[in-house]
Amino acid sequence: MDVRHLRTFRAVARAGSLTGAAASLDYAQSSVTAHIRALELDLGVVLFRRTARGVSLTDAGARLLVYAETIPGLADEARQAVHLLREPRGPLTIGSSESLCAYRLPGALASFRARFPDVRLTVQTGTCAALYAGLRERTLDMAVAMDEALPSEGLLAEPLRREPVRVLAAPGHSLTRSRRVLPEDLAGVALVLTEVGCSYREVFLRSLADAGVRPPSIATFASVEAVKQCVTAGMGVTLLPAMTVMPDVEAGHQDRPARGRGGLAGCARRHGAAARGGG
Repeated sequence: MDVRHLRTFRAVARAGSLTGAAASLDYAQSSVTAHIRALELDLGVVLFRRTARGVSLTDAGARLLVYAETIPGLADEARQAVHLLREPRGPLTIGSSESLCAYRLPGALASFRARFPDVRLTVQTGTCAALYAGLRERTLDMAVAMDEALPSEGLLAEPLRREPVRVLAAPGHSLTRSRRVLPEDLAGVALVLTEVGCSYREVFLRSLADAGVRPPSIATFASVEAVKQCVTAGMGVTLLPAMTVMPDVEAGHQDRPARGRGGLAGCARRHGAAARGGG
């Protein structure tokens, strides 16, 4: 059964005449007649009675009209569904840590937008815990996160790259003259850190605790840029991803960052995992 023939049949039933159907479909009347004859031959029934005013449906035609009202629309939906597989469109919500969103994702997102212009892209930032929760609650389609281990419960995860972290102090701080910094070197040093739930913050504090070091004070900020500015002003020492501080260091805004060894270096080596939505 040809869907085009069903569309023509529906148009004739609605118009009540071959001439009216031809006009609505922009067909020649001979084409309308040929479609109806082909459909009647295919089904083995008569679909219309000829009258002085035009045509009317037979009982078989009335039954067919119920299907003719829906089948062409379903065919259009099927064609659109297949088309969407070739050219993605619609909303896509990505979660990311603030650092990755600012320093790693812009180029990738620009390339994605150029390739798939019909996708409505939204990026939300948050801690690893918030990103994983968003994936499980399906408020995020995918997420890119820095973490020391890949999440496993209900999520499909794939490591992308390692992201080193660096201890950072203001120009003139005693730590900036050290080639190596151990956890015990931070005893008595005030810290300026990113928000609770940030993966590298938690690993950093755990490394200090394992060495018996308890910071006298910890100032917490939600913004990486705020942390950098406060450290530069001499408020304390921090630990941040190298990608967020190396441009400043190379530009001479800050002294060379002190590189960790032992527990701190271990933190740097373990970071760099990305979580994708799944499960």
